[in-house]
Amino acid sequence: MMAHKQRVAYLDYLRLVAILGVITIHVATSLNFYRQDYASLNWQILNFWDGLSRFCVPVFIMISGAIFLNPDFDLSWEKLFKK
Repeated sequence: MMAHKQRVAYLDYLRLVAILGVITIHVATSLNFYRQDYASLNWQILNFWDGLSRFCVPVFIMISGAIFLNPDFDLSWEKLFKK
């Protein structure tokens, strides 16, 4: 019988917040962010949301590091590169 893998709740919550950050970045930059006049209110609002959500990429990297550095996590090089 296989052992049930335990999920780490706070990592799942961090992943959810980071996913929402990625969505926010894509929405903010898809609204003609780079074509706006820098002095306009639209650019300021889009820049605020874009800058506020830039934390998400490092959070994804830290989540991966927390999982991979766990001594109970069994992962071989072969399994890592085949997936």
